[in-house]
Amino acid sequence: MERAWGLWNPTPLAGLDDSVFAVATRAALVARSIAVGVDRVAALCAVGRADEATSAAERLVETSRYDESTWTALIGALYHAGRAREALAMCARARSVFVEELGLDPSPLLGQLELQILDHALPALVVARPVAVKDQHDDSGTQPLIGRLPAPPAAVVGRTEAIESILQSLGDGARVATLTGLGGIGKTTVALMVGHRLAEAGRTVRFADLVTITTAAAAMAAMCEVVGVDGGTDPLAALSAADPDAVLVADNCEQIGGFAESLASLVAASQRVVFLVTCRVPLLIRAEHAV
Repeated sequence: MERAWGLWNPTPLAGLDDSVFAVATRAALVARSIAVGVDRVAALCAVGRADEATSAAERLVETSRYDESTWTALIGALYHAGRAREALAMCARARSVFVEELGLDPSPLLGQLELQILDHALPALVVARPVAVKDQHDDSGTQPLIGRLPAPPAAVVGRTEAIESILQSLGDGARVATLTGLGGIGKTTVALMVGHRLAEAGRTVRFADLVTITTAAAAMAAMCEVVGVDGGTDPLAALSAADPDAVLVADNCEQIGGFAESLASLVAASQRVVFLVTCRVPLLIRAEHAV
C-alpha cells in the first residue's frame, strides 16, 4: 500500500483541459484516492503505527476537509494513538466545519464515534486480508473475485435504520434502492451490509465498482461482466434480455453520464434483476427508493 500511495499524483490528469471526460474522471480518481487514504490510515493504526496514521489523516483533512471520512479517520487515529481528549476535540471541530461552513449536520456516525470515545469503547482495528472465494457448486478450486461481494468493515455503527429501511423496501418489491449522501459518509459500507444480509437470506448478490466509469454504456458493460453476461455491442439490451435473478450492487455512480436513464430503461425491460445503487444524489427515476 505504501508503494502504491507514493505513486499517487495529487493532481490527476494534470495538463488536460476541462472536458467532460477529464472533469468526471479526475473527480472519480480523487474520490478513490481519498478512500485509499482513509484505508491507509486504518491499516497504519492496525499495525501499531497510530502516530504515523495521525499525521497521514491530518494531511487528508487539510486537502479534503468537506469529506467526512477524512475527519473520522483522524478521530480514530488520535484515539488509537492514546490521544482520546484530542479525538473528542476533533469531533467538535468536524461538527463545526460541516454546520458553519456547509450548513449541514454531520452524519450520525460522528455522534457514535464521540460516544464510543467517551466510553473507551472504540473497537480495535485489524488488517483485512484477502481470501479466495470458493464456489459452493465447484469442488475443484476457487472462483475469480469479479462480481463477488467484498467483506464489510468489521465494525459498523449508526447504520441500522438505513440498512433496515433498504431491506424493507426490497422486501416490498422495490427494484432500485439508492443510497445517497456526501462522499465518505458510508454509502458503500451500508450497501455491503445490505448485500450480505440478502446473501445470507439466499439471494444472489453481485458487486460492480463503477468509480472510474463515466459513461452509461461502460457501466452496463461492467454490470454484464459481474453477472456473467456477454454484453456484445449493446450491453443494455444484453443485460435486459438476460434479466438475471440477482441483486446487483452498483457502487459509485454519480459521475456516470446518462446512468439514471439507462437504469430506468433496464428496469422497465426486465422483471427480476434488482439494483442497489450508491450515488451522491438520487437518480430520480420512477422505480427508485432513495435513502
